[in-house]
Amino acid sequence: MNLKYLLNLISALLLKNKPVFAHYAVTHRCNLKCAICNNGCICNPENELNLEEINSLARFLKKRGIGLVSFGGGEPFMRSDIIDIVKIFAKNKIKTQILTNTLNISDNQINQMLKIKYFNGLSISLHTFSEKTSLEFYNDKNLFKKILENINNLSIFLKKNKILLNTVISPLNIDEIYDIAAFAKTNNLKISFLPIEANNNIALKFKESDFKKIDTLYDFLIAENKKYNYIFNSSQFLEMSKRYQKGIQSQQHCHAGKLYISINPDGNIAPCHKYHTHVRNKFNPISNKDKNCADCMRPCWIEISNFFTNKKSFFERIKKFIPN
Repeated sequence: MNLKYLLNLISALLLKNKPVFAHYAVTHRCNLKCAICNNGCICNPENELNLEEINSLARFLKKRGIGLVSFGGGEPFMRSDIIDIVKIFAKNKIKTQILTNTLNISDNQINQMLKIKYFNGLSISLHTFSEKTSLEFYNDKNLFKKILENINNLSIFLKKNKILLNTVISPLNIDEIYDIAAFAKTNNLKISFLPIEANNNIALKFKESDFKKIDTLYDFLIAENKKYNYIFNSSQFLEMSKRYQKGIQSQQHCHAGKLYISINPDGNIAPCHKYHTHVRNKFNPISNKDKNCADCMRPCWIEISNFFTNKKSFFERIKKFIPN
């Protein structure tokens, strides 16, 4: 941990005014077209930063005390140089994690990842647990089996605390969440449950007739979270998600630009994914959502806000992850 990052953490706890986390979409290219994904961005690789530019970006983030960066996309492993990117950030003593669907990872890349000191692990998307929902999500009934196989293979090489499963809860898969949770629990893997951002897709919005099912599921997850250590989410986030899934505003204060920032493939930095209009040498933070910004529950943002602003979430997270 570099000194600037430590000072930022202290300032974030006391004043909520220093970014400590960044999400960096290294590419918008992807090898899947998931039903729940809103990735409609330009996918031209010529718009992506090259390694020299990424080195400048990493130095920029280090100077500003950001100590953890999550690589997303698209699918980060669509970039053949993704391991080199991780190494660049490691050289700058910045921890990194990669959000992936696992379908483009080679054995050679796994071996290289194991040797990188500041590599924090993989966040793996797992949204289906049956042929029926796999067909609905991916237009391929067998794809979920391949992802499960890859998860099992990766867990042989990576330490269990280096793997985090991510599952978006939607009307398509709500009945399978119990099985997915049991899979994570049985295999001693951490898992994070995300509420669906349906936007204008009616098929992905929960109906009032689903509300009892939502309550039952989230009550189960909250109870599991109190008993066991495999659920990554804070209890507060799960409670907020239960309301959000029923169309109730989260009322969460937005710390975009203050505790976290977003970076596009072209290197453009903004307070969050929806505000990519700022130049790289200025954060131009916003203190809250503007009147045109829809309510959201992105866990990469909300969980950090919870950690730094809610005592219950703070001590719950410290208690759960001290063993790691």
